[in-house]
Amino acid sequence: MNFDMGDYGAYIWPAYAISAAALIGVTVWSLAAYARAKAQRILQLAKMSARQLNIDPKDLKAERQELRAFDANALAKRTDLALGFINDPLPTAGVTEALSTAEMARQALNAKYDKLNLRRQTAFVVDRSEEFIKRPTAELAGEFTVAKVAPTVKLKILPNLEPEYFSEKAYMAGWASWGYVTRGDDNHFYLAASDHRCNGAHINLYEYRPEHDAVERILDVSAALGWTDTMYTDGKLHGEIGLMPDGELWAGTHFGPSPNDDWYAAGYRGSWLFSYNIHTKQAHNWGEPLTVCDLSCTKLDPKRGVFVATGSFTNMFLSWDVNTKRARFAGYPPNGWKWWPRAMLLDEATGIFWGIDYSEKPYHFLSFDPVLNRFKRYDVIVPTNPFSKEPELLRGHTQAPDPDVWYLRQKSRKYLSHRSSSENLATAMPWDLR
Repeated sequence: MNFDMGDYGAYIWPAYAISAAALIGVTVWSLAAYARAKAQRILQLAKMSARQLNIDPKDLKAERQELRAFDANALAKRTDLALGFINDPLPTAGVTEALSTAEMARQALNAKYDKLNLRRQTAFVVDRSEEFIKRPTAELAGEFTVAKVAPTVKLKILPNLEPEYFSEKAYMAGWASWGYVTRGDDNHFYLAASDHRCNGAHINLYEYRPEHDAVERILDVSAALGWTDTMYTDGKLHGEIGLMPDGELWAGTHFGPSPNDDWYAAGYRGSWLFSYNIHTKQAHNWGEPLTVCDLSCTKLDPKRGVFVATGSFTNMFLSWDVNTKRARFAGYPPNGWKWWPRAMLLDEATGIFWGIDYSEKPYHFLSFDPVLNRFKRYDVIVPTNPFSKEPELLRGHTQAPDPDVWYLRQKSRKYLSHRSSSENLATAMPWDLR
């Protein structure tokens, strides 16, 4: 190939050299600007997370100085953040994909503030301080009593939370315990933690034994249900884990991200019902009892062996006989009623389940009799919030009446009482905490 350009060569070759140098310079500048902008964004997210964790953003001064200097040594120290891959000195299993920006910020906060390496502790950390009962300087509403003796607190991060950090593909991912804690007659406690994903989701079932200071994963729910990384599945346990006298635990799953047409085209058919025996260590998958419906609100009557569940996606209702392992009712409440899928009471004396019909305002109290498969709505409404003057749905309640009154919490954390006696619903009134 002939590169001889004749008399013009003396001008063209220097022009090519200048253009190449300019192109290299622009590329280097662009990469440096991108790295700086990304690092600054990570710092910004870290400061946002710090405020949420009540960490003084001034404590991030070292990071600001490091970004300002932006020399080769500082960049080398923060390769894990600049490139966005897991490069944590504490190994994280199960993830090799690029982390999301928010997860990189959380990783940076963990690395900075977990000075005692609590994330890798296998024993409980015990803490007690008079600061626990020190009255805040800020003015607090209402009347309250300050404890005389500071409590002793035991802390431990649940094991087997893997992966610890998530990629951009893991929409809404994050480990949490979404449901209730169940206490057995032997003073052992059962709870679940899940990562809220729709592909490759992980749900762990745990047992806490106070007498041994032991917390152990007793079931990998995802594996027991046969889930794979390519399946569309639920991503958490949201309802109450029920415990039968024979040691059989009953629970239902609930989706993380909301299902769409892609889920159903791939074979998703709704949430799973499963059981696990704490004595035999055997788990059983009972499938998807409500087609295209989640099991976000669950309640077990251990005396009669009735497991009741409902969900928000289609508002179907399930009554499952844990003795015969068959559905006693699976369908919709009558008259267009919708059982609110965030609170369900069991009247242990009668076996009647109580809830709220939220198909219209004002919200009415609703009951279900599993013997007769009968729903009944009452002319008693959930009181309006005394502050907002608006009707509100319920988010929580006491586990048993005192002596025959339940205390329920509304969405805005206001309280009311509910008295029930067989077929008679006597009152539903705001509860003055004072």
